[in-house]
Amino acid sequence: MNIATRKSVLKLAITCLSLYSGFRVQATIVPEVGVHMPMYFINGYNIINNGNNDGTIKTQYGLTGGFTYNSYIISPFYWQLGAFYQQNNFYENRNASAGTSKSYDLQVNSIFVPVYFMVKTGLPCKPHFLAGAGMFISYNLNAHLTKEIEGSAGTTEIDLKVGGNAGDDLKAINYGVTAYAGYESRSGYSLKCTYSSGMQNLLMQTYSDSYFKLKTVSITVGRSFKKRKRCGY
Repeated sequence: MNIATRKSVLKLAITCLSLYSGFRVQATIVPEVGVHMPMYFINGYNIINNGNNDGTIKTQYGLTGGFTYNSYIISPFYWQLGAFYQQNNFYENRNASAGTSKSYDLQVNSIFVPVYFMVKTGLPCKPHFLAGAGMFISYNLNAHLTKEIEGSAGTTEIDLKVGGNAGDDLKAINYGVTAYAGYESRSGYSLKCTYSSGMQNLLMQTYSDSYFKLKTVSITVGRSFKKRKRCGY
């Protein structure tokens, strides 16, 4: 190996080491907690009301919590990988006749894993505005349904079957698109609003055009922890 080749190899090694070092400096972990507001696009939800959807559907607040791992690409771009627990709560008050469901509460607990491409504005060591978009996959852990029957006392409690086999009520896997906007303070605290739109019909059994697709809005607060105590971008 001649001198010129050695110098080229040395320069390449130094460049790679610098890039790796910069990547490590810019990697951050951001724990987040907040409120979760699910909505569903539903038609003929046979699990709840045998295909008759004539009530007023309301979303309820749930909880969410988890973290994102943010890795620097090149100013001002990052990619993010996250993992969150989500509590999806729904309520419907129906115009029911005797012997049919008057109201119900549905809770679906899920693990939500998003991958984002993020843009962060502003100067180093200053507050930032954040925006990200990407895809997600989620896994439904379990689902519970509480029914109140017209003309009878008490409620009926049902644990819905979640999976992908014949006889299950809901599919376990959901996927779709997600995006968020937010603000990060100089000290690393952040406030984010995230919207996610599921593409999967979660019903295992469908009748005619029945479907159940989950859309959610989350508002979370977080705190950035850098791998090194250095003020990076």
